Amino acid sequence: MARLRLTRVAVAAVAMFCSAAAVADPITIVAGLAPIIGGSAAAFIASHGLMIAVAGFGLHRTVQARRKQKAAAARARSDYNANLQDRNVTVISAEAPWQVVYGSPSPVGGAIVGLFTSGSRDEYKHVVVVFASHQCEAVDEIYIDGEPLGARDSSGWVTGGTFLEQFDVGTYSDVYFNDSGQATLAGEVLGLSLVHGLPLATSEYPGLTFNVNSVARTTDFSGGPVGGRLTLHYNVRQSYSRVNAQIHLSPGGADTADAYLMNAVPGQWAAADKLSGYTYAVITLDLNMARFQGGPPNVSAKLRGKKIHDFRTGTTYYHANPANCLADFLMSEAGFSCTQAQIESAAAIAAANACDAVGFSCDGAFFTSQDRESTKQQLEDCFGGGCFQSGGVWRIRAGSWTTPVMTIDEGDLAGPIEIQQMSHPSRERFNTCRGTYVDGAGLGVATDFAPWSNNAHLAADGFAKVKDVSFPFTKDHQRCQDLARMLVERSRGGMTIVLPCHMVAWPVQPGDRVAVNNAEFGFVNKTFLILDWTFHPRAPVGLIGVEDVAVYYDPAAVITVDAAPNSVLPNPFARPAAPQSFRVESGTEQLLVQADGTIVTRVLVQWAQADALISAAGEVHVRWSDALTGATQTVVVPGYETSCYLTGVRDGAMLFLAARFVRFVGNLKVVGNEAVTIHTVIGKTEPPSDVQTFTLDGDVLRWPAVDDLDLAGYQIRFAYGNNPFWNSAAPLHEGLVTSSPYTMAARPSGVMTLLIKAVDTSGNESLNAAVIVANLGDTEISNVLISYPEAPDFTGTITNGGVSGGVLQADATDLFYGDDAQPFYGVDTDDFYSAGTYAQLVYEWGRAPEAEGRVVLQHTIVASDYAIEFRRDSQDAFYGGDGDLFYGDDDDPFYGTPGDWSTWPGEITLRAPETITWRITTAGGPTQGQVSEATVVLDVPDVTEELNDVVIGSGGTRLPVTQSYRSIENLLLTVQTDGNGGVSARIEDKNAALGPLITVRNAAGTAVDGLVDARIRGY
Repeated sequence: MARLRLTRVAVAAVAMFCSAAAVADPITIVAGLAPIIGGSAAAFIASHGLMIAVAGFGLHRTVQARRKQKAAAARARSDYNANLQDRNVTVISAEAPWQVVYGSPSPVGGAIVGLFTSGSRDEYKHVVVVFASHQCEAVDEIYIDGEPLGARDSSGWVTGGTFLEQFDVGTYSDVYFNDSGQATLAGEVLGLSLVHGLPLATSEYPGLTFNVNSVARTTDFSGGPVGGRLTLHYNVRQSYSRVNAQIHLSPGGADTADAYLMNAVPGQWAAADKLSGYTYAVITLDLNMARFQGGPPNVSAKLRGKKIHDFRTGTTYYHANPANCLADFLMSEAGFSCTQAQIESAAAIAAANACDAVGFSCDGAFFTSQDRESTKQQLEDCFGGGCFQSGGVWRIRAGSWTTPVMTIDEGDLAGPIEIQQMSHPSRERFNTCRGTYVDGAGLGVATDFAPWSNNAHLAADGFAKVKDVSFPFTKDHQRCQDLARMLVERSRGGMTIVLPCHMVAWPVQPGDRVAVNNAEFGFVNKTFLILDWTFHPRAPVGLIGVEDVAVYYDPAAVITVDAAPNSVLPNPFARPAAPQSFRVESGTEQLLVQADGTIVTRVLVQWAQADALISAAGEVHVRWSDALTGATQTVVVPGYETSCYLTGVRDGAMLFLAARFVRFVGNLKVVGNEAVTIHTVIGKTEPPSDVQTFTLDGDVLRWPAVDDLDLAGYQIRFAYGNNPFWNSAAPLHEGLVTSSPYTMAARPSGVMTLLIKAVDTSGNESLNAAVIVANLGDTEISNVLISYPEAPDFTGTITNGGVSGGVLQADATDLFYGDDAQPFYGVDTDDFYSAGTYAQLVYEWGRAPEAEGRVVLQHTIVASDYAIEFRRDSQDAFYGGDGDLFYGDDDDPFYGTPGDWSTWPGEITLRAPETITWRITTAGGPTQGQVSEATVVLDVPDVTEELNDVVIGSGGTRLPVTQSYRSIENLLLTVQTDGNGGVSARIEDKNAALGPLITVRNAAGTAVDGLVDARIRGY
C-alpha cells in the first residue's frame, strides 16, 4: 500500500506542472518516484521534472491525434465498404473520377464516356468504356453483365460463348451420294439419324460417316449408298457474333484514336479522340440480340493493372507486391504526392521482400474521389502492415514478424516506463473476425470469407465477440484468413507503453520492433512495435510502443473457400440448354380410358427439372410430327412441369419429337436449344401383362386379375402331359373368359398342362403363359354303352414302335452314346446317338360308335411328353343341321374343318353315328413312350322316370314305362296299403322293351294284388 500511496503523491506533484486540460487527462504520468526508482533517476527527475511532464503530455497528444485520425479513416472505410459491391458497376459519365487498378483483381467496372449508334436500322450500339486512368499491363477479359466475351477474331468479333448466338434447327433432307458414296451438304450438321429412326451405328449403312467443316460451314459425308440417296434427319447450327471489342492500353501513356469506331461513326469519333493515358475499350453491341434491346449493359474488365516502381530493382513494371503498391500510392497524385526520395528505400525493400515471402498480394481498385486516408488504410490492410511518416519520410512495414532491432534495458531508460493502457478495451477485443472481400476468380462482387475464430479466446469470453472487416485489395480467401487471424490475435494484446530513453534509442524508427527488459513490470525481452518517436533537446527520446509477438503472424489454417455459394441461379439471358433426360414412352401404362369406355393411345414425354428461372416463370415446348402423315402438334406446359402427354397419335407411327425450354425476362423471350429423339408409338400394340399365378382346385381355375386398361379377357388352353408350349395347346373354352374363377365345362383326363394368357382389346396376347401341370384323374362315366379297347393287340397303325406283353412301346434307337464299350463318337459309320434313347411313337386308329352319346377315351400313357389328337369324318354329325348352330356360323367351326387333326378335348358328344380317328404321339428321348390302355367308351346319359299308384295283379304286372331304354339299371319300389295284405314288391325282370315285371307279396311270401309307386333309372 505504501508504494501505491507514493505513486499517487508523485502523480499529484507532477500534475501541478500541467495545464488544466492535462489535469483531466486519464493517462497516468509517472514522475519523481525517487523512493521507488533509485537516486540517480530521482536526481534526473529533480532537474528535469517539468521537461518530462511536458514530454509526456506531448506524447499523449500525439497518440490522441493518431486515434482521431484512425477513427476518421475508419468511418470513411465503412462508407467505402458499404459500396464495395458496386465496384464492378459501369457508370455513364464524362466527369467520372479516376480509377486506379493495382494487381489483377476481379473484374472492375468503368465509366462510359461515349455512346454511338450505326447501321441501316441503328442496330449497332458502340460504347466507349474507360477502365483505368493509367496504362495497364493487359485487359485479360471483357464482361457484359458478368458474362465473358471469350475468344475474338482478328477483327474483334466474339467467336464463341454467350455472345455467339447459335441456333440448332432440325430438318429433313435428301442426301445424294456419288459413285464413291460421298456427298456434301451445306450447313454444320449435328445429331444425324436416318429418317426411319435407326441411329447410324446400327443402320444398314454402318460405314456412313460425316465431317463438319466449321470454317466453310458445310458437312462432308462418306460411306453412303453408291449413287444412291438417303433421307436424313439432322440439326443445322447457325451462329451469329453479337459483340465486338477493341482494346486500348495507352502504352507509354500515348495512344491513337480507335480506327474501328472512326470507321463505324465517321465524323463523330475523330483522330484527335485518343484518350491517351487511359485504359479503355470500344464495345460494339448487335441489338439483334434480345438482351441488348434495353439500356446499355454493365461492362467490366479483368485487368492486369498499373505498372509500379520496385525499390529492390529500381525498375517500373507490372507486379502486385503490396508494399510497392502502397509506395506508389504515397507518391501518386491520388495519394500524398510525396517524392521517391521521401520513401525510405531500405524499409520499402524489406517490406516488399517480406510480402513476397508470406504471399501477400495487392489486387484491387479505387477511385480518386475516395478519402485518401481510407485508401491508404485499405492498402495497409491487404498485407497486415502499415506506414509511418516521421520527419517528412515514409516508412513502410509489412505484416510479418521481424527480429527486434535492439534491446532496451533499465539502464537505457531516462525515466520510468509509462503504461498508457494494459490492453485494448473490451469493445476492441474480439475472438472472431468476419467480413467481405472480392474474390479474384469471381465477377467483382463482394462476398463473405469464412469467419476465423480462436476457440481458446471464445471459451474464455463465453460468447462470440465479432469484428467486421473488409479487404477490398485482397482477392484470395486464404490471405483473408491470414489477415483475419492477425487482427484477432492482435486485439487480444494492446498493452501500450511510453519509453523515455537515453540517446541509445535514437536510431529506433516507427515500425521497428524492440525488446524491453524491466524488473518492475516483469518484462523479460518483451517485444513491442514502435508506433511513434519524439525528441526534444531538453527531453529524452520518447518511444511509444504496443506489444507485438511472433505468434500474431503465424499463418492461418486452410479453410475451404465458399463451400456454400451465394447463388446458383443461372444467367437469365443465357440461351437455355436442351432439356436433359429426354425420354418417351407409349405403351399400355400410358393408355387412357374415356368415359364411354373408348381406349385412347397417348405418348408420355418426360424430361429433367428445368432451372429455377424457367420453373418459376418459363415454359416447356414439346413438338412432334408423324413421319408418314406429316401431322404436327406443339404442346406448351408451364416451366415447372417435367412431363406431358401427346394425343392424336397413331399406333405404330414413327414420331420425330423435340423439346426446348423458353425463359421470359421481362418482355423478352429467350428460346433454348432443342433435345430431339425419334420414337415408334407402341400404344395398343403392346402385349398385356402376364398372368402372375394360376391355381387349380377340383374343376375350378383361379388367377389374380391383370389390371391393364385395355384388357379384354383371358384365354385358357390345355395340352397332354408336361407340355408348356402355348402354340401346341388347345383351347379349353370358346371365346374369352372375362374373370376369375372359371369352372371347367370340358375336363380332359390324366396328366395335363393348363395354360393361361391375358388378351387385350386389340387381340394381343401376353408374352408368357402361366402354367399348371396336374393329374386330372379319369373322366367320370355314367353308363358305358359300348367300349372299344385297343389293348392288348393295338391293331391300328403303329409308327416307330411295337407291342410287347400287351403294351405298345416306342422303338429304341442307337443314336447318342452307344454302349459302354464304345467310344463317345464311335467309328465313322456309327450313328452319333446310341441305345438308351427312344424314337417318337405314333399310334393311329379309328372307331365308329353306332349310337348317340358321349365319347370318352380312357388311356394310360407313359412318356416325357405326349399328345392325343382326333379328327371327325362328319363335321355335320358334330354340329347338327344348318339351322342348329353350336358355337357360331357354319364357316367358323369349333375344332376345325373336317379332316383336320385337333387336340382331343377329353370327350365329345355324338348326335349321329360317325367315324372318329385318334392319334397318340409320344415324344422321343431318354424316356420310352408306352401306351398300356387306349379304350374308346360310348357313355350315354341316364334315363329316369317315376310312376305313381300302379296296380299290380297277383299274377304280376309290367310297369307302364313311358321312356325308351336300352337297359334298365335300377328300380325303387314302394308298396302302398290297399287292404290286400301286400307288404313287399319283387322285381321279376328288367325288360327294357316291355317294362319291368313286378309282383307284390304278403307276409307269407304269397303273390297278391297290390298298389306300388316306382322310380326307374336306366339308359
